[in-house]
Amino acid sequence: MDSAPAKANEAEQKNYIGSAKEQIELMVVNAKTEAYEEVYVKNSASGQEISDFIGKIVIKSVAEQIQSNNQIGKATVEITGYGTNENVTNNAQITITTNDLILEGTITVQNGILTWGEIGTNNVMKASDVLPKSTDSTESPYVIYKAGKNIDDKTNGETNEILCRVLYNDDTHGLQLIAVNPVTDVKLGKTDPKAKAALIAVEGSSNLSELKIAKTSYNNAITYLNEYAEEYRNKTDGIAIDSRCVGSLATVGKNTSGAIIGFDKKNNPDDLVENIDNPTDEEKNLYLFNANSTSFNLEDYNGKYFKSDSNYTDDENRLKASGGIDAYKFTKKADGSNATSSDYYWLASRNALKLYGGAIVWFSVCDIDAENGANRHNEILWGVENGAEVLYPERIQGLRPVFLLDSNVKLVGTGDNLGSEANPYRLKK
Repeated sequence: MDSAPAKANEAEQKNYIGSAKEQIELMVVNAKTEAYEEVYVKNSASGQEISDFIGKIVIKSVAEQIQSNNQIGKATVEITGYGTNENVTNNAQITITTNDLILEGTITVQNGILTWGEIGTNNVMKASDVLPKSTDSTESPYVIYKAGKNIDDKTNGETNEILCRVLYNDDTHGLQLIAVNPVTDVKLGKTDPKAKAALIAVEGSSNLSELKIAKTSYNNAITYLNEYAEEYRNKTDGIAIDSRCVGSLATVGKNTSGAIIGFDKKNNPDDLVENIDNPTDEEKNLYLFNANSTSFNLEDYNGKYFKSDSNYTDDENRLKASGGIDAYKFTKKADGSNATSSDYYWLASRNALKLYGGAIVWFSVCDIDAENGANRHNEILWGVENGAEVLYPERIQGLRPVFLLDSNVKLVGTGDNLGSEANPYRLKK
């Protein structure tokens, strides 16, 4: 933990906080003026509780201003807990921080009243030093990651705050956070939008067979799932240097100095069947029901589709060892509603399953259900059954991103039970 600031530096930082506080208070006054005009001149609050109407206008206005510029002088300002600008549902919490000091305030929905606490010491801690190591068996604390886009939570109002827990903290994996619940739903299989777009880009036509889309979706599933995860990484604040879907390759790359530079996103090209011109009997059986069949050409299958992989192994072992984290399970679906045993999230690994000596081959992507955690399942995207290709329904499951943090990221927080679900740590660069 950082040492207490020198008195002169403390006074300077209090001035920074005071200046930011005054500007936020001015935002509130101006927003209230606009709200009163809406209520008493335009009569916009018809049928609504006036105090709530005023408060929501104030919160929305202040949130928009802080989001557009979270630096006021030499202080950093953050606003949380208000829902979204389109759907203000909660009281807003405002935090003003400098290197060593912190001031917290609240704007209530009732009449937009702003109240402040006392300026206190900002308990800034280096995240990698405080958060549990991968060898620890203690329960992981909760951490808020501010994403680059809103999660698909339609029940609580869309927000870019993703509740996470620690997945890794070691030299092999770096410091990785996993989203506690899915942030969105992702389609794979015959209606996969990324697979269809990729085929259209190559072929120049949208008149595509669903079977072709399903094959492309299977072959590129890990790439696509990682691309979806990357959409949620905030690329401007420098807190996360990379992202991926849980179940993909978990180890990180390093530069010549040994510093972590990110995940290997090459998608395991060595797993592709090689030696297309002279396939082994095993390759023939795995990728084609009958090599002598006149219904299919051998080259259409051999060497073009990924085998099963075990990329999920690191994540699975870590999640099982995380004493109390139970992170394979999840409680909420991407829309914010309660999850049941019939709800799943993608595990970014493939499974090519051969049955009955090759009479049936299924090409699947792994997933996990909400209640049983570490029991992996397989969502079949397409297959070859008794000499005929088989197309399966579209598959729609949740996405849980994993974020790789910069090594210098700090933790910020105050109050009781810091690191709990009710009072999670926040990240600061």
